Amino acid sequence: MGEGRQIYLLAAFDTEAPFKRVVGWRDDLPKADFDGYKAYEKQYPSITSLPTFGGATDGTFNVE
Repeated sequence: MGEGRQIYLLAAFDTEAPFKRVVGWRDDLPKADFDGYKAYEKQYPSITSLPTFGGATDGTFNVE
């Protein structure tokens, strides 16, 4: 997932397990919406085990 903030849309389509198809994502959701991230973490604890990857803004490899 290119941006963690896109989980809002993914969760709208799959309310039961929105993270089951996500193999990695950016770490921007907790930074941009910490309260929202914590709500997802409470509902879907598997969010904490998703690998994160960097991007152009922090000078790391961007998978896109």
